[in-house]
Parts: sequence; C-alpha cells; structure tokens
Amino acid sequence: MISYMRLARPGQWVKNLFVLAGAFFGGRLSEPWAIGMAVLGFASFCILSSGVYAINDWADRKEDAGHPVKKERPIPSGRISPTGALVFGIVLAAAGLGLAFGLGLAFGLVASAYLALNILYSAGLRRLVVLDVLLVACGFLLRAFAGAVLVLVSFSHWLLLATLFLSLLIGLAKRRQEMELLGADAINHRRTLADYSSSLLDHLITACATLSILTYALYTVSPETVARLGSDRAVWTTPVVVYAVMRFVYLVEKKNQNPDRIILRDPGILVSAGLWAVVMFVMIYLW
Repeated sequence: MISYMRLARPGQWVKNLFVLAGAFFGGRLSEPWAIGMAVLGFASFCILSSGVYAINDWADRKEDAGHPVKKERPIPSGRISPTGALVFGIVLAAAGLGLAFGLGLAFGLVASAYLALNILYSAGLRRLVVLDVLLVACGFLLRAFAGAVLVLVSFSHWLLLATLFLSLLIGLAKRRQEMELLGADAINHRRTLADYSSSLLDHLITACATLSILTYALYTVSPETVARLGSDRAVWTTPVVVYAVMRFVYLVEKKNQNPDRIILRDPGILVSAGLWAVVMFVMIYLW
C-alpha cells in the first residue's frame, strides 16, 4: 500500500492548487457553492494527476532504473510490477475523469484535454526538445483554465500567460538541474537532454523569467483587473513577484538546487508567496 501511495505522488498534489486560482482571482471565495466546487475540482485533478504520474512512471521505467535518484521509485525498485502500476494508473485516471465530468461537462472536457496531453507526452512527445517542457507547462495552464470554467468566471489572458511562462521557467530549471546532476550520463535518462546545453537553458530560463514577470505586471494593470478591484493598486504586488522569480533563478543557476525543493522549502520563496497571497486576498475581498 505504501508503495502505491508513493506511485501516486501525493507530494505533487500541490501543483493542483492552480485549479483553485479561478475561484480566488474571480472573487468567488465568499460563495460556499464556489468553494465546494473548487475543492471538488482540486480533488478530481489530484486523482487524475496521480493516475498520470503512475502511467508516466510506467513509460519511464527503463530510464528510471539507471537514474541515481529515480531508481528508488516503486517500479524500477521492483516494489510494484509494471503491469500493476499501469492498471493502477488507468484506474486512477478513469476515477478522476469520472469525478470531473460529474462536476460539469466543460470541466470534464478540460480535464480530458489534460489527460490526453499527458498520454501524448508519455507516448513519445517527451522526446522532442523544447516541446517536452512546453507540454508540461500546458498542463499547468489547463489546471488554471479548468478551475475558472468550474466556477463560471473568466480568467485573465495575461494571468494565463503568466502561468504558462512561470511553468516553463520551472520546467526548464528542472532540465538544467538534471544535466548538472547526471553529467555525461544525462542522455541515457532523458533523450532530449542531448539537444539542450547549459548555455541554451540559461538563455531560455532568463527569457521565461522575464516574460513571467512582464505578463504578471500587465495583468495587474489590465482594464479587467482595474475594473474588478476598482483601481490599479494590484501593481504594487509586482515587486514581490519580481523578488520571488529572481531568487528562484538565482538558486537554480548559482546554487544548482532542485526546483521543486526551492519552491516548497526555500524561506525566501515561501515568505514571498505567502505575502503575495495575503495582499491579493485583502485587495480582492476586503479592500
């Protein structure tokens, strides 16, 4: 049972918080119905994404077996058979998709697009340079869009673009960390790493960091945001976002730290995210 829980990767469910973004930015957190729908939507994506992780691990089992860290995962370590993992993944994916359609047709269709995207990724698109990272980023984009559809709010195009570029930043940072960790053996674990280089990844990381900050800043001063808040005061949250993004890039490029570990454990990032969330909550709901 513990091995199957590890295969489901509950520690990665934090990524599904993007599903709650629609209710948060749409000002729906004061409505019990919207809160309930958002929580159920979050749950459906947690189940669905766990199924996706299991299927991805099944597809990556050979590469993971030679990885210094991933070899301890349930499949390459032998704690779960490949067939058992695949069946587990399919069952979870079906359950998550069923719950998604139970919440609404539109939400179910977006969840289906998320599942299809990940199946295509596992089937071979993960071997195409740049597209591999872009598809992962689109998964975050679909989470955010699904949350907005679920609670019947329009999601700012600028905010969606900021989500895309921030996700790309994290994905590229992971590729860079993998290259540094694995060295000359990197190509044996992820084929696309043969087409990347540290300098290329540094350039792409810089571009995505810049674009994520720029699109967020444009969101804060866009007409729809100003109309929703009654002023352009959200622009003053931009320095917090700038600091968080720059610190992330610093820790990735100068300290070569794991991107997931940075986001979940770095005090600077956590304090910045907490401060930003509190300030935005006050601006949207109390000010």
